[in-house]
Amino acid sequence: MPGSRGPALAVSIDRAAAPQSLPDWLSYLERIHPSAIDMGLDRVARVRDRLGLLPSFPVVAVAGTNGKGSVCVMLESILSSAGYKVGVYTSPHLLRYNERVRVQGREAADEELVNAFARIEQVRGEVSLTYFEFGTLAAMDVFIRERVDLAVLEVGLGGRLDAVNAFDSDCGVVTSVDFDHMEFLGNNRDSIGAEKAGIFRAGRPAICGEGDAPAGLREYAVAESLFSGDPRLDAAYALLLFAHGDTAAATPLVARAQTRLPDDRVVLRCRFLAAWARHDQNAARALADTAGRLFPLEQGWYRLQLQ
Repeated sequence: MPGSRGPALAVSIDRAAAPQSLPDWLSYLERIHPSAIDMGLDRVARVRDRLGLLPSFPVVAVAGTNGKGSVCVMLESILSSAGYKVGVYTSPHLLRYNERVRVQGREAADEELVNAFARIEQVRGEVSLTYFEFGTLAAMDVFIRERVDLAVLEVGLGGRLDAVNAFDSDCGVVTSVDFDHMEFLGNNRDSIGAEKAGIFRAGRPAICGEGDAPAGLREYAVAESLFSGDPRLDAAYALLLFAHGDTAAATPLVARAQTRLPDDRVVLRCRFLAAWARHDQNAARALADTAGRLFPLEQGWYRLQLQ
């Protein structure tokens, strides 16, 4: 659920009941959410919007099984040498939490991080955040206030549902795809690759350092480049792809369209074709029944397909 861009919201800080030092804050962040990992963008996006963390500078998101940190450091060095003021967010840290947030090669000071945490705490209200989600929002808060020219953000886990993906990337980088965090990302390279490719955005550069990129990543990237933003147009294009036998490219378009217009006439037809393509006849017949009730003139087409 990435958002549009604008200035950070100015928020006054009531520190009376809040932790005071950075170690106190980090101890607090470890306790406030019931689990260390809680995949999803809804909670972090709500707090992002409440605080107005909408960067006006380009963002490079870096995902991958191995090599993420190295790529972030290399990008930091290249861009800094070219004269850009670069913000870099990486994890985990080795000695100090401050290592995670750098601006122009300088680690964020305790005071900067404490102030960012306090601003987030004041606006989050009932929204519970994980340690990593809190830290991701704090890093972006620091970068916006430091007026960096560009930010490089290292994904924590996967990509599609990682807190970093709450911010639109102007360039998405997947360094490598291997078997990691399979309980969250899936048990094969295709599903893991597709999850990591979730940082890609339509119309923006997507880079994969994997020589043999899994089909799931490639298909997600192709589908993302085809999204129009209009679910009816996406569904119409999916129909053309189905007609040409390109089920792999059509399926993500259908998935995106059905989240917004599940009972649209064209979207229903696409959902039916997607179910039929994956040999799920029960789902296909249920969709045909639904379409027949909503659009009686469509019944003949569905009967023909089911023969």
